[in-house]
Amino acid sequence: MSKFNTNNTTKTENKSGRVAYGMSEKSKLITQVLTSFFNEKKFYGDNSAEIQETIKNVIKQDAKFVSNLAVFARREFNMRSISHILVAYLAHEIEGKPFVRQTVKGVSLRGGDVTEIMACYISLFGKPIPNALKKGINDVLQGFDEYTLAKYKGNGKAVKMRDLLCLCRPTPKTNAQSDMWKRLLEDKLEIPMTWETELSANGNNAETWEKLIDSEKVGYMALLRNLRNIVNADPKNIEKVMADIENTEKVKKSKQLPFRFLSAYKELADIGGSRLFDVLENAVEASIENMPTFKGTTVIAVDVSGSMGDNISDKSKVRCYEIAMLLGLIANKICENSVFYTFNSDIKKYAISHRNGILETVTNSYCGGGTNMFLPFQKND
Repeated sequence: MSKFNTNNTTKTENKSGRVAYGMSEKSKLITQVLTSFFNEKKFYGDNSAEIQETIKNVIKQDAKFVSNLAVFARREFNMRSISHILVAYLAHEIEGKPFVRQTVKGVSLRGGDVTEIMACYISLFGKPIPNALKKGINDVLQGFDEYTLAKYKGNGKAVKMRDLLCLCRPTPKTNAQSDMWKRLLEDKLEIPMTWETELSANGNNAETWEKLIDSEKVGYMALLRNLRNIVNADPKNIEKVMADIENTEKVKKSKQLPFRFLSAYKELADIGGSRLFDVLENAVEASIENMPTFKGTTVIAVDVSGSMGDNISDKSKVRCYEIAMLLGLIANKICENSVFYTFNSDIKKYAISHRNGILETVTNSYCGGGTNMFLPFQKND
């Protein structure tokens, strides 16, 4: 009888009460962190409590693993909020404290990360603030210049940049830094040129956007999110915006989640022309250029049942089934050969070539009906 190489397939139940195989706590946490947004609406309820329970369990087992996962999620998968939550729990749990300082540095890729981390900790656990968290934030604050402090000062938010100075009390290394922090506390920093400040000061019009576009200070994501505003304003240099959005290298550096392109496509549905839609299709294609090809034949089955019909958030027009279709169509692009199904209470085989427009196909899809997960497994054609 085997004593060590035992069967590790513990049976449990899924959300529908069906028999399923259990996952280790670490595997569960990886799946929860990398495949969903925190507080994302689910058909079976809010996912936040379940994720938080898994985080606590894994910190007790292996806090360094959670630290590494937070950095990996932020830097490789570009997941912001969940990385902040992982840091907050590391700072709160005894086993996690030795890893907080390095984790804060690892997940802080822009100015707003540290204010979000602090706001997350206070909302979850209140005060006092752990010393490990203060030290980690102090390390990051030391590297901020005036532009970063001003851009992410956070006036009007629960936790502002100047609150971090008061809570963490970093020691300035130079007189210039001391003066800069003093001006932050007094709200006297020079107003940075950003698309938000320019639109606020000068209005959402052609002249403002022409100035912003020529300045090249509007990031890729801001261009994508403001594409409808830009089209409506009709600046003379709009062609530069479209060239930037479909530029292969800029797409790769932007690290956008695929549904961001779909959001922009849907926003332009009633005002855009074919050139704009081509630009967004080209951008999606560019985002998957470096993905490896799956050899052989791959079956892709997308759930388009009624439970997939909710919007992904109150601020988005994109629905869950559309993201599923989007990912399925991206998979189709990187498969040598594929068979593509959608299923609900019935199943449909799609005739899709590698040349089909991804975003166009998604927007022409639909959802409804029940969920019969057996159908894709029963097909044999």
